[in-house]
Amino acid sequence: MQAQPLQNINYNYLYDPEMGFSFSLDVINSSEDSVSIVYQLNLIDTTDTINNYLITWETYSSVSAKEAQAIYPVHQYVTDVYHINGVFRLPKSSNIIAAKVINTNLKIAWFYFKPLDLTKHQDGFLTSSAKVILDKVTPTGELVSITRPSNVDKSLIYFYDENFPAAIPPFAEEQMSVSAVLQIDSTIVLRGNSFTPFANGLYLIQADSLSKLGISIMASDDYPKFRKLENLVGPLTYITTKNEYDRLKNSIGDKKAFDRIIIGITGNTERAKVFMRNYYKRVELANRYFSSYKEGWKTDRGMIYITFGLPNAVYKFYDREVWEYNNAIAPKISFTFVQSSSVFDPDNFVLVRKKSYLDTWLQVVDLIRSARF
Repeated sequence: MQAQPLQNINYNYLYDPEMGFSFSLDVINSSEDSVSIVYQLNLIDTTDTINNYLITWETYSSVSAKEAQAIYPVHQYVTDVYHINGVFRLPKSSNIIAAKVINTNLKIAWFYFKPLDLTKHQDGFLTSSAKVILDKVTPTGELVSITRPSNVDKSLIYFYDENFPAAIPPFAEEQMSVSAVLQIDSTIVLRGNSFTPFANGLYLIQADSLSKLGISIMASDDYPKFRKLENLVGPLTYITTKNEYDRLKNSIGDKKAFDRIIIGITGNTERAKVFMRNYYKRVELANRYFSSYKEGWKTDRGMIYITFGLPNAVYKFYDREVWEYNNAIAPKISFTFVQSSSVFDPDNFVLVRKKSYLDTWLQVVDLIRSARF
């Protein structure tokens, strides 16, 4: 059937806080000739009901294809008033799976897609309280269950108590990368399908220590909205001087000292209130949208989202995203993020940095510091 090429769609709704729902899907290896598609729809607008939404499925040969094949898979799913969690199998005969989420009342549709490249996906998925975890984060101390397409007698769970660095500015020449070998802080041999993350940090779950695939999840007791003063300081690295940032780190445990520094940055108390409200709302959204092997605010996409806000346009390709801005704060600038997969996060994206971003970055940071954003 005729279809709009996936690469021509503006996907900025993926990161729009005004959306009344969220939708996620992932691809899991099932067997030699099939894959499993796991998906989740969550209503954010609790005045709405799940009955107003219809999900249809299509396969594409490429993101530029002008034709799609409608499919009607047999689902296993759990649903209530505000959620749908589902899974179905698909033969390994297509390149891309796409979901069309339709609000039948408004007659509006939104597209979501994933390439069926199994080298860039995990080998199972996690659930908590009967809900699929597709945002890569779970509260510390909450029971998590492992689901794999094939039976596994035991799992190896590696815990990493790693404080990953924040993204470096978009104009920087050198890019930080995660070490190919992280220091394992503890290992659990799990016989069964459930475990409880015992501390904040990164967990990697594998059926075989030699496997290149796994399931990773980050556990936190203060996420995605930060409430602890110790977590408020980190995201300020993007808009502060080294001296200011050092003073903020030294203020941890002293809320009054922290407030004085923020007032000094913004100029007065009223601006400080506006800054705190708006800046940390963006930090929370970055954590929701871009959580990876590290907190969402530390990722490249999180950094750009916090500083520049919601893009005017987002275009998705097989292995990259392009964000375009054209507004009063950021006129005519674009950022390209390329996929950089690892066992910890097959969907990690890295910014293509350019020296030419420097002037615009400084202008935007200046507006943020004076709470004009």
